[in-house]
Amino acid sequence: MAIKAIIFDFVETLVSASQGYKAAEAESQIKLFEKLELEDWDKYKEIYRSERKEHFLRSDFSRKNVWIKLYSLYNKNTDNEFLDNLENNYWKIVQKNMKLFPETLEALGALKKNYKLGMITNSNKYQGRGVLDSEEYIKISDYFSSIMVSAIGDIPAKPHSLPFYMMLDNLEVNNNEAVFIGDDYRVDIEGSINAGLKSIWIKHYSVKRNWPENSLGVPVIDNLDKVSDVIELL
Repeated sequence: MAIKAIIFDFVETLVSASQGYKAAEAESQIKLFEKLELEDWDKYKEIYRSERKEHFLRSDFSRKNVWIKLYSLYNKNTDNEFLDNLENNYWKIVQKNMKLFPETLEALGALKKNYKLGMITNSNKYQGRGVLDSEEYIKISDYFSSIMVSAIGDIPAKPHSLPFYMMLDNLEVNNNEAVFIGDDYRVDIEGSINAGLKSIWIKHYSVKRNWPENSLGVPVIDNLDKVSDVIELL
């Protein structure tokens, strides 16, 4: 059946944010270390990274939740005002360093002529839209017929199937008429395939990462200009 809709992830699919995340993580780790009045930096980093990984694996992408757990592990009373300020500063750093990939605007413009476009992004913020509170998002928002922020309210985070199903309803297409494009293999690729969509894995040439194995054998692209060519082969 012909593809009628293309659904995108946002971060590292349409925009580059890796430098912003690195800077935000580095600053937040230092400030929290100082706030907790700790002395063993290496042990702290090990615990921090372990807790962050554990939260992400269960699709809890809130930095604040990670920090709250660290307070608990170190037997400290949670300072919510400090954590709210820390989280707000975190997202300011990410947003300041976020840039559309060079080909994003032109690619979206070309694809919109032939397909309905949607976007599903997980909110990484404890409350609110997180990365969508950015100037780069504003530049592309009009290209989409529907935009969904999952992991907020009653909408579970990807890779849960519900946000994919909801987006299909919004775009008025069946799952075999839609393709999802994202960079995170577990969250985007496995999540969309489990919901019955076709999937394209974008491993953007500018993103440096230890990529997992392509165990499902999905098509892979290294920039958005190649989307149309791959869709014709699905």
